[in-house]
Order: sequence, then structure tokens, then C-alpha cells
Amino acid sequence: MRKASLAKRLKYRLLGRPLESAGIESTKLTPLWAFPGIASNTISSVAYAVEEILLVLVPLLGFAAILLAPNIGIPIVLLLVVLVFSYKQIIKHYPGGASSYHVASDTLGKKPAITAASALVVDYTLTVAVSVSAAIAALASAFPQFSLYSVPLAVAGVLVVTLLNLRGSQESSRIFGIPTYGFIILMGTLIIVGLFRLATDGLEPITYASTLPEMDPLLPAAMVFLLLRAFTAGSIALTGIESVSSSMNQLREPRQKNAQIILGALAGIVLFLFTGAVILARALEVVPIIDSTTGMPMAGSLTVIAQMGQAVFGPNSFLFFALQVATALVLFVAANSAYGDMPNLLEALARDGYAPHQFGERGAKLTLSNGIIFLFFAASGLIVAFSAKVHALIPLYAVGVFLSYTISQFGMCMHWIRGRKYHWLKRTIVNAIGAFMTAAAFIVIFIAKFSYGAWMLAIAIPALCVLMWRIHRHYDEFNQCLIIDKADFQQHYHESVTNGSVDCYIPVRSITRATLKNINFADQMSHKVHLLHISRDPVSEQRLIDQYEYFELTIPLIILDSPFRDLTTPIVDFLDEEEAKLSSGQSIAVIASRFTFDHYSDNFLHNQTTYFISRALRDYKDIAVVMVPFHLNLQKIRDNYVKPAEHRYGKNRLARAQNLQKKEKKRRAKLWQARNSKEDEAAIIETTAQDSDIRYRRIGYKDEYCDTTMHPGETCQLPEADQPEVEVNKVDTNVHKAEE
Repeated sequence: MRKASLAKRLKYRLLGRPLESAGIESTKLTPLWAFPGIASNTISSVAYAVEEILLVLVPLLGFAAILLAPNIGIPIVLLLVVLVFSYKQIIKHYPGGASSYHVASDTLGKKPAITAASALVVDYTLTVAVSVSAAIAALASAFPQFSLYSVPLAVAGVLVVTLLNLRGSQESSRIFGIPTYGFIILMGTLIIVGLFRLATDGLEPITYASTLPEMDPLLPAAMVFLLLRAFTAGSIALTGIESVSSSMNQLREPRQKNAQIILGALAGIVLFLFTGAVILARALEVVPIIDSTTGMPMAGSLTVIAQMGQAVFGPNSFLFFALQVATALVLFVAANSAYGDMPNLLEALARDGYAPHQFGERGAKLTLSNGIIFLFFAASGLIVAFSAKVHALIPLYAVGVFLSYTISQFGMCMHWIRGRKYHWLKRTIVNAIGAFMTAAAFIVIFIAKFSYGAWMLAIAIPALCVLMWRIHRHYDEFNQCLIIDKADFQQHYHESVTNGSVDCYIPVRSITRATLKNINFADQMSHKVHLLHISRDPVSEQRLIDQYEYFELTIPLIILDSPFRDLTTPIVDFLDEEEAKLSSGQSIAVIASRFTFDHYSDNFLHNQTTYFISRALRDYKDIAVVMVPFHLNLQKIRDNYVKPAEHRYGKNRLARAQNLQKKEKKRRAKLWQARNSKEDEAAIIETTAQDSDIRYRRIGYKDEYCDTTMHPGETCQLPEADQPEVEVNKVDTNVHKAEE
């Protein structure tokens, strides 16, 4: 056995020893430890939601803004209740968990699903950037010197969260669990003690040295729009509710019950903390300290939570500093929730072919490490671009959140309407109210914050949608280039006729045209050819065995187990043992495919496994790695590609066409029965009149029975049972008269 390289030993030191695939169930979490990671995003939003409401109202209303804060909090609480009931229904309907992307895929189709996925990608990235930036701002309130180094500190914080998540969900949940529960206790203590002191010893409202602007007279329409802006700004307290349903795969069984426990606890805690914070802020008359030139909080000024903490606990008390540290830590934990949701979303997109397949692979600690690393770079880029300013990132954050909420709510409405199962009307009303409120919030915040940076999302989200569709098209074309049937395989397969004695090994994952080319190439070199498969999961192994038997191959198939999901190490260890058995003058050849694309960028969508295998084997003197080029002419496939009927017309339109075909057959059966029974002409005309709503028969929906790779000009025959008797486009009573 070879000694591990220096890079691997360093990786083991940093991330820990790898876990076997069979131990994935041991990484699942109980509700006690899953709650901090899943619910921390919503709970931490309380730390800045009240401040965001006041930042909208204070510049125009002055001290009068604090009087309207409770009125803004009421609809936010109502929306919280609606979203909780809605996601409770999603948890019941999707036992394995579901995000807005999954809901939209099942109910609305792929285009809305891709839109929801793009919004979620933006949402999760901004969750990390906003949470960590807010954490640094909270620390700067207690330690002003931190404000000078906010950007490097924020990037360092993202790096720490990334490394902890790469070590595994169990370790990160236990590390981040204590700050979450600590923040809940300290924030609850602040609210209870503050309200108690207000009721008993006459805690005085906060006074400010600088004066705020007087309330400007506003038109009723302007006032309504201002209140809507404040509502959408405060609605960030509701971000992260979707994490409960989208992170169910992290929970132990029974998942649905545990998810409902977490959702109920989350709703109760957020309701108490947010409502209590609004009431306490109103009683203390606290407002953010705003720079009159920029309209944003002054650099180094205390946050609203910090001001309330000073007033209740005292400026130099232990509880004040503990509250600020807990606030900063819980905001770091909120970033951790995105590290659970974003990789799961990217895995689902990769499984459906809308994201690079590398996002679907688990790392050494059974985490979706590629998604975690991608999130680190994306969030760090935003932090650097916006200088870790929370209020500059918030406008972008809320847009993606409410867009994904709206799509999922509308999708569930369509699900209940179509199914019409038990209590479907009540469930439809709940989701419809949620869809209306989240759509209103989305529209208002997008318009209000358009000039503050929300315009970037009008470019970013459609750009992500286009990128996902292009990736999906590439994988479709790639699969069409590689797929091969049994007749074609046997026609082009050439058995070995040489006496060469080189041991040839062909790494294979599935039987494709590239595999056939490698086999034929190896057969020209030697009669000792073997297929080599690295088994990382039993499903792909069984799929290959089924293909092996289907193509009736006689070449030996060697299967190497890889419990740690590594492709290179099992091959190198196996060939190391085989090389030791070689006699003098013998050698081993590894035949691998090297795909060549029309565009160099296409290489990033595929695992470069053959490259890593060749690098690992370069120091062996008796092992040669032969790269067989396989050119993929995707443009030819693109030119000849015929979309399936579902893609051309959509699932709903296709279903309507199929129903029309069935009705047309029933109508013809009635006419034929009337003709055979020699009924009079009036009866035939009456039968036709009863079906007069069936005016046209849809043409062009035969593709569901055909091969989707059919080229233009080829014909498709329906099964005999589905062949129509006559191609009729329009029902005409004169035709039936002539037939009689």
C-alpha cells in the first residue's frame, strides 16, 4: 500500500479522516442539534429586522417612525403564520424534503423551477454575505476598532464556516448549536427584563444628542408606498423558513415528524423574539443613528439591538457584551444554514442536468464539498464587492427570498387545485394568501430598491436561468453522442485477433460509444483486455452489470470497491499489485477516453478523471496510460435535434391534446355504432351536435411513442391500438351526410 501524499495528510489534519459511504446515516441529526443549523437564519434575522424597518421610516418620519413600527410588525407576523402553515403542508407532501425548485418542478414545469433555483442560488449566497457582514457589524458595536477591518474579518469568518462544514454536518451543528441557543436565551432575557423594568422601575426612553428630521408631509399614496417599503424591509425576519423543508435530508428518521417539530419551535421562537423586540423598541423609542448625507447608519455606531442592550443591561455590563458576542456568533451560524441548503440545491440541479455534475459528488466527509467551496467563493466575492455593508446587501437579499417564496406558494396552489383531495380548498386558500403576500412584497421591494442595487438581480437571475438551460442542453447533446444500442454495438465491435500480451485495462462507468472505441483499440494491441469499474454506490454498479449482460460482452469485468468514493486510489492500488506480478519485459496499458469538445469551456462541465489517473500513474515505469481521443460533434446533434413533445408543447398542453384524442375516438365510436345500427340521418346529426365542442383534433403529439433522438424527416408510427381510423381536423355534418 502506498504512503499517503503530503497533500492528503494535510487534508486529513484539516478536515479529519474520510468517512465510508455506508456511514451516511450516522451523519444525520436529531431535532435538538439540527435546529441551530436549520433555524438560525430566521432567528438571526431578528437581530437586524427591526433596524431595517426603522431605516426606511426614520429619514422621512423622524421620531414618528417608532410609533408606526408596531403597525408594520403585525402584517409580518401574519405572513409568518401563513408561511409556517404552508411549509407544514410541503413537509407533509414531500417526505424527503423539498425546496422551491422541487415544488415548482412538480407543479409548474421546468421554466418556473429554473427561475426558482436561480433565485435560491442568489438567496443562499446573499445569506452568507449578509449574515457574516452583520456579525462583524455587531462586533464593531461592542469593539469599534473592528470596523476598520470589516472586509478581511468577514472573509475570514466565511472561511471558518466553510472549513467547519467541510468537516461534516455533525461537527458543525454541535459547534454552532451553543451560540444559537445562547442568542435565544440572551435575547429573551433582554425582552423580559426590559419590559419588566419598564413596568416597575420606570426605565426611561433613550435620548439622542443629535436631532432627527421632522416628519415630512406626505401624500397618502406616498405614505402607503413608504409603509410597504418598511414592511418588505422588515420581512427579512422571515428569511430561512424554507430551510426546514429543504434540509430534511439532514434529519434522522422520522424525518417528517422531526421537521414539523423544528418548524413549530422556529415559529414560536421567532414570533416571541420579533414581537418582543418591536414592543421594546417602541417603549424605549430607539432609532438607528443615521448619517444625514448617505441615509445609512454611521460608521461605528451602535445597532438598534446594541442600544436596547445598553439601556436594559447597562453600557459596561457583562450581559451587554455577551449579547453582542452572541448576536455576532448567531449571525455566523445563520451563514451555516446556507451551507446546508445551497449544496443540496446544486446536487438536485446536477442530478437533473442543470448544473455541473461535480456538484452531485460527496467529499471525504460525506458532504457535498464542491457546493460548499463554490458558496465560499461566491459569498466572499459579494463581501469584497460591497465592502461588507449590510444595508447595501439587503436590497438584493430580499428580492431572491420573496421570489422563491412566491413560486413555491403558487406551485402548491396549483397542486391542490389539480389534485382536489381532502381539504384541498382550505389548503389552496392558505397557499393563495401566502402567494399574494409574498408576491406583493417581491414587487414592492424590487421597485423600491431598484436604484439601490436590486437592478442587478434583474440581470443576474435571468443570466443564471440561461446558463442552466445551456448546461442542460450540453448534457443532452453529450448523452446523445455517447448512447449506443445493442445492434449498433455488435455491428462495430471487433474481437481481438492479435497475439499481443500487454495487459489492457479500460476504466468504465457505463457502456457507451467511447467505451466501444476503447475496447476496439485495446483489441488491436492485445487479447488480454479487461474492463475496470470503480464501484462508489450499488446503483451505478448494478446499472453497469445490466448493461454488460445486455450487450453480451465476453471481456472480463473487474469491479473495485471504493467505500470512500475515491476514483484514483483504488485503480492505483490495484495496478500497483498487478505491476508487481509482471515478468521481465511485460507491461500494463490503461486505455482511457479523452473527450474533445468544440468549445474549451465545455471541459469544465465534466470530471477530469482520466487526467488525475494519468498523473497518479506517471511514476510507474511498466504502466502506460493511453488516451484515446473521442471527438464530440455537439453541433451536429444540435442541428438535428428534435425536442420531445413535452418540451415543445409543455406537459399540460400535451395532456389536453391526449384527452382530445380520446374524446375524438369516443365520438367516432358513437358514429360507427349508429351507422351499424342503421339509424336515420337525424340521429347521426344529433350525435355530432352533442360533441360540437370538439372542433379540432390536435396533430403532432405522436412523439411520446417515438425515440426522442428522431431526426427531421423521419416518420413515427403509433402503436396499433392508438392508430386513429381517419385523420380528421374538423367535424363537418355534411361529411357525415355524404357517408350515410
